[in-house]
Amino acid sequence: MNIKHPELLYLLFLIPFAIGFYTYVWKRRANALNQLCDISKLKNLFPKSSNTKTFIRYFLMLVTLTMIIVSLISPRWGYDWVEVKTEGTNLLIALDLSKSMLAEDISPSRISRAKLEINKLIDKLTGDRLGLIIFAGDAFLQSPLTHDYLMVKDWVSKINVDSVSTPGTSIKAAINEAIRAFSFVESESKALIIISDGEEQDQETLAAAQSAKAAGIKIYSIGVGTTKGAPIQLPSGLVKDAQGNVVVSKLDDALLKQIAELTGGAYVRSSTGDFHLDQIYYDQIKKVNTNETLKSGKSRQWYETFQIFMSVALFAVLLEFLLSLNLGVYDWLKSLFRRAEKNVFDL
Repeated sequence: MNIKHPELLYLLFLIPFAIGFYTYVWKRRANALNQLCDISKLKNLFPKSSNTKTFIRYFLMLVTLTMIIVSLISPRWGYDWVEVKTEGTNLLIALDLSKSMLAEDISPSRISRAKLEINKLIDKLTGDRLGLIIFAGDAFLQSPLTHDYLMVKDWVSKINVDSVSTPGTSIKAAINEAIRAFSFVESESKALIIISDGEEQDQETLAAAQSAKAAGIKIYSIGVGTTKGAPIQLPSGLVKDAQGNVVVSKLDDALLKQIAELTGGAYVRSSTGDFHLDQIYYDQIKKVNTNETLKSGKSRQWYETFQIFMSVALFAVLLEFLLSLNLGVYDWLKSLFRRAEKNVFDL
């Protein structure tokens, strides 16, 4: 069995509440009638009134409520296997975890904002395979290319500036790690998004970018921070240089621009907190990179059963309505009950 909407299971608590409500109404009705007259003489005064009939009406209303709730939850039985193909792009995100990413010239901090923007991008992905690289003075493949976006978001939530022990900022290491990760992928759709404040002067990074271009990887770089900069706040206090002066981390995006231009990608400066990742994804990655079939397999397609429960609810509503009109439905139901009772005893 499969439940289509488990988030609605809490509605089942309405059923015992409804039972309690109908029980309360039933007792109040009985007390009111007892105060009106002797209950034994009630049938003579109201020949068309019946406790059994009232009970049936309450029961039908309860059945209606129950069936509506069950149809909303949609339990399903039985399924078919159907062929599923997923098309998209292979996308790696490389996030700078150097200490300078703790600077707060972007609220609440460069790294916190970067993690938030990455999660927002993940929510927009459709069919793409996603991986995560973290880097500072060295780089590591935190998550290989996968369709499991929830796993990647979980990794994003856990990483911090202590996740990479080697200090510094090596964009070159991030690019080389991406080349290694993509080397296991037989695809022409390869994109790398680098999110960094760019505080690196290693010119070998351009050689790494050239190798990425040769491997068919387009690099899209996001420069995080402002040219004015901000101090770096650590738990032990502000970062200071050898002379005791407070270090101010500033955005240095010259290298980020170069590697993006070199590989045919794009560069975006984020000095206000808006990374424009959705713009890069839709206007650059999805348009420039050709979608490929990245995943093909079979998936369960469950048979929908909510129509059955909704039909029972509608039938119960109709019976309750006809009972209220005194059109002989009650007598018909009693005859059915007696016939069923007789058949049982005959057995």
